[in-house]
Formats: sequence, C-alpha cells, structure tokens
Amino acid sequence: MSIGAKIRQVRCLKGVKQEELATCLNISQGTLSKIENDSLPISAINLIKVAEFMQSPLNEFLPEGVFHMMQMGDENEVNQANDKIFSLETRIKDLEEWIKDLKSFNLELKEKIINQYVDINDYKREFKIFSDHLQHTVH
Repeated sequence: MSIGAKIRQVRCLKGVKQEELATCLNISQGTLSKIENDSLPISAINLIKVAEFMQSPLNEFLPEGVFHMMQMGDENEVNQANDKIFSLETRIKDLEEWIKDLKSFNLELKEKIINQYVDINDYKREFKIFSDHLQHTVH
C-alpha cells in the first residue's frame, strides 16, 4: 500500500476529515487529496506531522519493509559505531602503555644523568686531589 493510501486509511479510521488534516499540514484540501491519491509526494516533515496529528507511529505510513530497512540501517550504524569505539579503546590502551614505557624510560635516563653527574663530580674531586698532590710533589 502506498504512503498516500495509508494516510487516507488511517485518516478515515480515525474519523478525521481531509480539511482538518490539510489545515494541520498548512496545505489545501486539494493538495492533501492529491497526496492521498499518490499524485503528489508528501514531504518527510509533513509525514511526521501526519503521524503526530493522527497519534500513530510513523512506520504505519511507510511502505512495507522500509521501516525494517531503517531499523537494519540503525543496527548497522550501531555496529559500526561499536567497532569504532572498540578500535579507539584499543588505541587508547596502546597509547597508555606507550606513555607508561616513556615515563619509565625517562626515569632511567634521569638516573643515568644523575649517576654520570655523580661520576663526573667524583672524577673532578679525584683530579683535584691528584692535581694538589702533584703540585706538592713538584714544589
């Protein structure tokens, strides 16, 4: 059944006149008649207004299988989003591990620098002692 035919069917079942629905949609009664006879397409916005005015679910006006395809599309989008989230979570874990490794490496470098600084100071002291000793020996 077409969208127009479904609109007419629901409108008649609910006892709504074409004029009432046309006024709600801000269109003429003639335009609504053409929509119901499938001579004119209805906009998505007006179809939503029809569903709200009729207090009916939107999928009641859609062609058979379209709502199911929309749901499948939503499932596919949800699955794709979940895959992206999983991928990002994995990337975050990898980056956190990398940061941990960098921090550890940074600490190792600091220790080496400190040890080298201590070694240099030890060498300087030893050199000073040796130098002083040489000066005393030479004089």
